[in-house]
Amino acid sequence: AEGALGALFLDGACVNPSQHNGRYELQSYTASSRPLYKHSTETLYLYYDPDCDGKGSPGQWMLSGKFDTAPSTSLEQDLDNDGECESIMFIRTKTSLPPQNATWSRYCGDAYSDGFVTLSPDENATTWTITTTTSTTVTETTTRTATRAANVSECLVVRNGCLPLLSGVYQQRGWTRLGRPWYQYENSITSAAVYLWYDEQCGAAWYFKSTSPNDNSSNDLGGADTCNFYSRADSHEVLPPDSGWQTQCTDSQTGLAAHQVSFGAAVHWKVSSGLCEILPESQCITTTGFPRSFYQSYEQCSIEVAENNTMPIQVLAFKTGSEDKLMVNGQSYSGTHGPDDVVPQGIVEWSSVAQLQR
Repeated sequence: AEGALGALFLDGACVNPSQHNGRYELQSYTASSRPLYKHSTETLYLYYDPDCDGKGSPGQWMLSGKFDTAPSTSLEQDLDNDGECESIMFIRTKTSLPPQNATWSRYCGDAYSDGFVTLSPDENATTWTITTTTSTTVTETTTRTATRAANVSECLVVRNGCLPLLSGVYQQRGWTRLGRPWYQYENSITSAAVYLWYDEQCGAAWYFKSTSPNDNSSNDLGGADTCNFYSRADSHEVLPPDSGWQTQCTDSQTGLAAHQVSFGAAVHWKVSSGLCEILPESQCITTTGFPRSFYQSYEQCSIEVAENNTMPIQVLAFKTGSEDKLMVNGQSYSGTHGPDDVVPQGIVEWSSVAQLQR
């Protein structure tokens, strides 16, 4: 059908609205050339059946959730091949597209009743193409659609108490094929990388892993080969959830603990004077040349913190001479004790006397 939208938001279900309402994504087209939609996280399908029981019933758009697999795209009637017209909701109309604002018959627990249902377009929908070869001569190409979340932060500050290697500033690196962002954090000292992403092939959950999404093609980000992980949250949300995380606090993959992961925006600061550097990948502030070289004698820099900052400093490495000082909120730090978990305000000052460390 011409004009089929890549994704729709459904609102108006009267049974399990939190499950049945939501985003439906274009999967393919049926034999009647009408679009077939699937809920983004549930096994629910929105489609048109010209004769839902194969016995001469009127054509209707319907929402059904009884499929282990999608409705047939080759059958011309009774697309679920069950001889019945059972559905969560339906509307008898022969339109080429599902009506965006109309009265549907909705199953409400013990009977059907009429109710207003809206199907609104999703302006953030994007498409990708999957090409598969079924034989040496037959190649099938399918174009599918995912919805990318709006207002996604380019940087996330992550903190985890029981597994420090997860804590850091994560940069968004791309999108998975279900429209969710994925992030990478690389420790500037060890060069070890941690990835935060939604893996649909390993239990359909959010994970912190040592592996990134596999890029099987330029437009088809899927799951990694391994299901090992540092932390996991059983959530289908389009953005990393604020709760529900289970973390591997030891090397064992069986020792999950409910140590939560906190997310926040990156600290907004800038070097207003002096020789300090802001690392572009992590937005960390370091002395010149870190971690390749020691800082120099008589270095000085001033770091201006944004007025609305509420995020604490996370110290990844700190070692200075006894007379060299980092001043945060009027407090002096030197030696190996840095201002970890301190929320900076105003101006942060660094000054060195001796050429010593980093």
